[in-house]
Amino acid sequence: DESNVSRTWRRLRRKAQAHGVRPLRIHDARHTFASLALASGKSVRWVASQLGHASPELTLRVYAHALREEEADLSFLDFGGTKRHPRGTKDRSTNPARSAPRSNPRRAMGNVARREGLEPPTLRFEA
Repeated sequence: DESNVSRTWRRLRRKAQAHGVRPLRIHDARHTFASLALASGKSVRWVASQLGHASPELTLRVYAHALREEEADLSFLDFGGTKRHPRGTKDRSTNPARSAPRSNPRRAMGNVARREGLEPPTLRFEA
């Protein structure tokens, strides 16, 4: 509902003004949305469609500053495979000894990496 959006926007502007924030424009919110979406890894094509741009090239020209310079986030790597490409292969042999369930080597070794990541935390001097 357009009137609800306008009412909410006016309320937000009044609160921002009361806290000494410079006057907000709808363009600022739109720019922030696009910048945050690109910085979080959304594709340029997706952001362009959300903004209603005719071409992703326009989005790329305007919001290139928000793109990651390097890909350091490896959280997408689960090493457990996917539904399409499961880890390992299925044992199709008829030998009962080969098809017997084996213990999970990951459980036997415990977690190789700590929960905080592959690298140990940086040590620091106590004051």
